[in-house]
Amino acid sequence: GVINAQGTVGGFMKAPTVDANLAVTAGAVEDVQFDALRADVKYKGDRATIDAALDQTATNRLTAVGTLPIASGGAPSTAKLELRVKSTPIDLGLAQAFTKEVSAIGGVGVIDMTVTGSLQDPILDGGVQIDNGTFTVEGTGVTYSNATARIVFEQNHLQIGQFQLQDEDGHLLKAVGALDVFGRSAQGALDLKITAEQFHMLDSRLGNVQMNVDMTLAGDVAHPRISGMLRVDQGRIDVGQVLEVTTKSVYSTRPQAAEDDPDAPPPDP
Repeated sequence: GVINAQGTVGGFMKAPTVDANLAVTAGAVEDVQFDALRADVKYKGDRATIDAALDQTATNRLTAVGTLPIASGGAPSTAKLELRVKSTPIDLGLAQAFTKEVSAIGGVGVIDMTVTGSLQDPILDGGVQIDNGTFTVEGTGVTYSNATARIVFEQNHLQIGQFQLQDEDGHLLKAVGALDVFGRSAQGALDLKITAEQFHMLDSRLGNVQMNVDMTLAGDVAHPRISGMLRVDQGRIDVGQVLEVTTKSVYSTRPQAAEDDPDAPPPDP
């Protein structure tokens, strides 16, 4: 794509001001193309304002508008956190720009979230919807598809109306329930139900692990009560490969040649 950017820094050393903007046209994240990205950022005193928009197509758009408190001179900001993130249906592949741990991201997402309060104690309201999500977890080698989610936040109370993932063999992991998240609400209610049958958690050179899950999490986030069943249905771990990945060659995981063995008999003349 084509990038245009400009910025102005003013004010004083102890109280600078910033006015910057960035524009990208005809860009792409991996194989997902977008028409334009625009961001205007202004900083003054103890707050920054942002007005950003990502146009994937003429009808698919993601916007982020609001105010972020910024600490100034070591003193906490008195500005309020007010950020609204909203989208029409948009390709989830654009999220690939923010992670390397997950690849081949796909699907469609709709976001309508508002964050208020403060950075120390944020308050979330709104919802997220995901359909036909796909991704591969690089660390485990497992590719998931048909990801579906219906998530609603109300004053930091997270309600999971629907959540499911499908592994490469068509086995499903499902979750439903609610919990309180972030800030003081993190001491709040927890009520989650998670189920899965023969669900792949690992499928790589490190091994192959499938799990059966039927668990309930209750109580509160700080002191959860966990009940139910978590069982390995099929499991194989390649210890040599695990040592190779997780240690600095403490053990050799390759066959030792005769010339490397000091106790080996001398070769025949």
